[in-house]
Amino acid sequence: MELYILRHGKAEKNIADGGSDADRRLTGRGIKDVKKIAGWLRFSGILFGVIGTSPLVRATETAEIIATDLKSPRRPDVWESLEPGSDPDRLKEDIRACGSEGQILIVGHEPMLSTLIGEIIADQGKARVVLRKGGLALISGIGSDETLKGRLSLLIDPGWIQDRE
Repeated sequence: MELYILRHGKAEKNIADGGSDADRRLTGRGIKDVKKIAGWLRFSGILFGVIGTSPLVRATETAEIIATDLKSPRRPDVWESLEPGSDPDRLKEDIRACGSEGQILIVGHEPMLSTLIGEIIADQGKARVVLRKGGLALISGIGSDETLKGRLSLLIDPGWIQDRE
């Protein structure tokens, strides 16, 4: 399995009256950055068997941009385990449940995503990796066993792509 981990794009700082943090939408810059990542994924020929997203608006918008740009036949699935403050073991169970899907994408939030990456790529989770907003990581070589271990193969942010266009 190849696990792609994407942090949502830049989101609004202010919440409209009566709204909650979960309602914050992507900014214009956030949309632009996510589209750059989507373009890179499309150029690379990546097709996801599963796209899991946090239920928060900024993450679902990010996942929808990716799915639409890649012309994915599957729409993103909302995973409650990607919601901030959720149990990381529950997220790992959701990832394991994808088993033979090949390439999967999860879209979520910090610090959960960086913690997950560290736990997968290093013994006792001692690696420190930080995803910037709109940043993408790829963990390759994840086996089907219960350990959910792999190697970090890619870590990029939209600014890297922008600088090379």
